[in-house]
Amino acid sequence: MRLVSFGDELTIKEDCHVPELAKSLNMDCLNLGKEDTSNEMIFTDITKFVCQNDMEDFFVLIGWTSPYRRDLYWKDTLFTYRPDRRDYVDNGVNAMHKFDVALFDEHLISQHWITYTLSIQKMLQSHNIKYYMYNTQNAFIYHQDVSKKIQAIDLTRYHNPLNQNSSMAYYLKEKNLPVDSPESAKTWADFLMAKIYAGDIL
Repeated sequence: MRLVSFGDELTIKEDCHVPELAKSLNMDCLNLGKEDTSNEMIFTDITKFVCQNDMEDFFVLIGWTSPYRRDLYWKDTLFTYRPDRRDYVDNGVNAMHKFDVALFDEHLISQHWITYTLSIQKMLQSHNIKYYMYNTQNAFIYHQDVSKKIQAIDLTRYHNPLNQNSSMAYYLKEKNLPVDSPESAKTWADFLMAKIYAGDIL
């Protein structure tokens, strides 16, 4: 079996948990994470991969990134837009910050998150594809508008998505570990492996 991983920059660093987890699970590793990606792009990458590959021998690992990232087109270029960045080369992009309140509205973020999560869950489960999800950096923003839909999340296959302290970055921070060290890679890989076995996913 092969482990295929999707996620952000924290899943592709030189010392990261993905190859460590694959080794612990005795699987080959295909790491398709991307630098500075968004959850929208992660959703798209997973969907394309599933549609283009025979998934019988794959275990899918999904590290959802910060919800404060949006895919935007500017002058025919697709990029990840973030409210915490002010150094975009094009001043036209920097000027978009005046719309941040609307672009990152909590209602909007909640709706996007639950749509991506439940769509991927349904797609993978309907094809009997083994998978596990977790958050790399942040808990997703909860809003009462999605409270009923949240109950549909399979928590045996998604590690505590609403708890900020359960994200990988916060978990390692509490243990005084940087996110890009061999010790951190093994610590988070061991944590995920325990969750995967506890859920009888494999």
